[in-house]
Amino acid sequence: MNNYTEDLAVGSIRLNVTADATEELRRRGLLQPPRQYAERPQLPPSITHLDDNSLGNLLNQLAIYAGFVEEEVARSKGELDTAKNQEEFIRARVRIELRGSKKMKPDELRDLLETDSRVVEVISRVDYLDKIYTYAKVVQHTVQQDWDTVSRRITQRGQEVERFRRGENVGGAKRGDPSVGNPFTHIP
Repeated sequence: MNNYTEDLAVGSIRLNVTADATEELRRRGLLQPPRQYAERPQLPPSITHLDDNSLGNLLNQLAIYAGFVEEEVARSKGELDTAKNQEEFIRARVRIELRGSKKMKPDELRDLLETDSRVVEVISRVDYLDKIYTYAKVVQHTVQQDWDTVSRRITQRGQEVERFRRGENVGGAKRGDPSVGNPFTHIP
């Protein structure tokens, strides 16, 4: 094994800081052990028919799942960033190795670099992690929209109750009842 190949392995390992950073956050109490969720909470076709308890439970489930998704987005972003750093490092080390082997034109160097198995492997890894990150962001956005929808419905329901209460006057009489209120407004 030549010096460049050894440096390549050591550099790739040193650039992989995601696991160390995640462990440090756990040590500080900022992250819990990874959670596993088999199912994402699903909104029924119409949430207007759910009672208050069901709406509250659904919002709570969405909040828990949103927290899980946030962690997954952060984890996948960290892994993608690490892979991109490794790709840059591996490309540079392979380029140095190829330049040292013989004099070649820039096009030849680029072609050899892009077809080197180590570069192809790391490009594939970056692409794979990019797809995971992109999908996790889509799920994050969708879960946020679901949470906003349920939260908005709970707010609307609270406003309906408040409007109903304002429609009632002291003693349960409705507004506009001539027998209640200003004694001078209804003189026989």
